Amino acid sequence: MKLLFKRSKSPTKTASKSDLRRQFALHLGAFTLFIAAFVLTVLILFPDQILRARAEQLIFQQTGVRIDIGDLSLAPPLTLTLRNVAWQPELDNWPPVRIPVIRISPIWGSLFGANPAAGVTAGFPVGSMQGRMYKDGDLATTLNAIGLAPFLPTEFPYPIQGVLSGNVDASGDLSALRGQAGFQLQLDRAAVSGLEALGASEGRLSLGGITLRGELQGRNLRIEELRTADGDLLVEGRGTLLLAESPQASRITAQIEITPTMTLDPNLAELLLLTGVSPDRNGTYRLRLSGSLANPVLR
Repeated sequence: MKLLFKRSKSPTKTASKSDLRRQFALHLGAFTLFIAAFVLTVLILFPDQILRARAEQLIFQQTGVRIDIGDLSLAPPLTLTLRNVAWQPELDNWPPVRIPVIRISPIWGSLFGANPAAGVTAGFPVGSMQGRMYKDGDLATTLNAIGLAPFLPTEFPYPIQGVLSGNVDASGDLSALRGQAGFQLQLDRAAVSGLEALGASEGRLSLGGITLRGELQGRNLRIEELRTADGDLLVEGRGTLLLAESPQASRITAQIEITPTMTLDPNLAELLLLTGVSPDRNGTYRLRLSGSLANPVLR
């Protein structure tokens, strides 16, 4: 009897597994149809102008950055592509920065949780960026060898070269200086050109690799590490900035150590004497900056 009873359960188990597979397939198919119908509904009912305005608003809410979108398209599965994006930095006489393409798509695994997220990728003239934007305002980004030159005005007197990589994690309302952020950045092949007027024979100062690490807490920006390597100058520094509505109202306190190397142009090396600080026996200048960010006092 026990043997017959055990055998009689096998068909029931098999049937249950088949039912589960069938139900899963039905749910998956229904979900796929729902997504397709949703995409078609959005494309039909919402003109491009409305989608562009909503995307611009969303990016501003999450990052505090204002952009203008030239072209927008939506494709399955809910991938939003922004092209010919113009970002206007809040700097005087600074031209808009052009970003060829930005793509935003949901992170499907997060949609069933309490804090859904969207993935963001951006392609620049040189380099790219990947990141995640969460519903609660958190932001995580990775920068991949982004060239600085396209972000500078063409008439900039001292062009800066280099490729920027690193990570930035942020939360809260950064646009209102009420958020938090941590960053670790690396600028490789860094250099400043256009220095002929300062007496540089080659008109160029090589800074090699620059490491910058710090955090932002509301209005307080703390630079925990500033360091250069393999350039004409060896620089180490740290400091704090109290950010306000303008550079004149912002305050800075920083300590910087600068050591010239053998490759530094002699005419540029003489400019360090204008700081009024005498180097130590190792040739290092130990400087202190304090006061207004617009006009700091050097000691």
